[in-house]
Amino acid sequence: MLSAGTVALVSAVLAGLLNWAPWGRADGCGERLLMRGADCVGVSDGTGVFMPGLRGMREVFAGIEAENERIAHTAHATVALMIPMESDNPAVGRQILSEVQGAYLGQLRANGSDAAPPIRLVAANPGRDYRTWRYTVDRLVDQEPELRMVVGFNLSLDSTQEAMSHLTNELKIPVVAGLVTSQSFANADGPGPYRYPGLARVVSTARDQAAALLAYDPGLARAQTALVADTRPGDSYDKSLRDAFTGARGGGAGAQDMTFTSEGPEAAGVTPNEFETFAMNLCESRARVVYFAGRAFHLELFVKKLARTYCARKTSYTVISGSDATTLDERLDGTERALLRGDPDAGTPTVNVLYAAPAHPDAWDVEVGRWKKRAGKRAAAPADLPRHLVEPQRAMAQLRAAARSHAGRLGTVRFDDGRAIETHDVILTAAKALTKAAATTRTPVPSKERIKEDYENLNSAFRVQGAGGWICLTNAGNPYNKALAIVRLDPMRDKLSFEALAWPKGAPAADDRCVVPQNPGRPG
Repeated sequence: MLSAGTVALVSAVLAGLLNWAPWGRADGCGERLLMRGADCVGVSDGTGVFMPGLRGMREVFAGIEAENERIAHTAHATVALMIPMESDNPAVGRQILSEVQGAYLGQLRANGSDAAPPIRLVAANPGRDYRTWRYTVDRLVDQEPELRMVVGFNLSLDSTQEAMSHLTNELKIPVVAGLVTSQSFANADGPGPYRYPGLARVVSTARDQAAALLAYDPGLARAQTALVADTRPGDSYDKSLRDAFTGARGGGAGAQDMTFTSEGPEAAGVTPNEFETFAMNLCESRARVVYFAGRAFHLELFVKKLARTYCARKTSYTVISGSDATTLDERLDGTERALLRGDPDAGTPTVNVLYAAPAHPDAWDVEVGRWKKRAGKRAAAPADLPRHLVEPQRAMAQLRAAARSHAGRLGTVRFDDGRAIETHDVILTAAKALTKAAATTRTPVPSKERIKEDYENLNSAFRVQGAGGWICLTNAGNPYNKALAIVRLDPMRDKLSFEALAWPKGAPAADDRCVVPQNPGRPG
């Protein structure tokens, strides 16, 4: 039997352990949030703020808290935004802010309509690289009795895949995924059963992005190209891009593949030295187009190394990458952008980057203007305009207006990288599924099972009119032939330039009705 002194000692030790920083609450964590290692994780309804030191984050969380309080006494459905909300990288922090801002704007849009039920938005932080997802999912289920959907998911990692599988298979919770573009995060189109039952996707896969790029410029498949690819295990974004770009190169001429193995999504390791070797070998080759299958952190290192390497025989390179490149513009300062312009006298080339983004704020205005110019007199009446252009144009205008009118609770919203647009559309898709299921069952708050069943109806007349384009879901929950914005980072310009819309099937649906064909998975 333990003595009183021993019991007191044990109690003191246990109390100390519970208050130890990796497990206990810290100054940077709010109500119901805990520190796990360097991350503040858990679930916040707006009262607790993730990354409170980041300008704009306190404001947007206050806005979420206020909207949640406004609808608290109405029958509502909880939707959880699950994305990592911790980073030491300023560019990634800015990206996280954009996604939270987009989600809040989506909540306001959904709750401002007559549709029911209103959305209670919570932010669920699974930690960097989704490494504490299980803890956060457990807290989410315990804290939110009206939880109906989990949305977000912006990193194609093994840990993200585990979280998504647990939610959809074990917990039977519907999921709307955002910027996870690996093919392994998509259900195969067909009758099922599906890898992720109850999954809907808003962003096209890397394979569809590559198809859209080739549709935009078929000459890429015939060009002298090279592939630089990250082979790090556990990152299916890199692998998916690698596979897609290998297919995109087809039988075209070019240099052999150049591979590296990074130490992590935001870790340099020895990659700068490897990139110097790659740049020298690329100079000796005929390749002027380089496919880069890797994260934005390493893409930045690569393009800067390419721009610094003497190569008198080349005046320029075009580097093609995936949707993670949307953060590259934010990562480059003025000096680095000047470096990418090249210097003919020093024998260094110009380097520009081309990628298919999920969205760009200028896309619809530019494309509607181009359509009117081509159509001439046929464009006289508004009814003559293609609906797949004017409806997203209207949605984008509404999103801009909402950002301006709620600036006090949002701060400045940047739309150029497409992150706020895409997350806004994720919430709209969740809201559309909730509304459709509630109408079908005539219940104030539909069940999770009913929501999943109504996913397959979100097309044609029930399409999601997103600011990033129509979302027409297949029975497997994939966006069919989703429009992508071809964006170029041209160092000669001060901002990202939108070049054109492109579609994985080569063109928008001819009937302009968002009808999904019988075999949506077949090549267009």
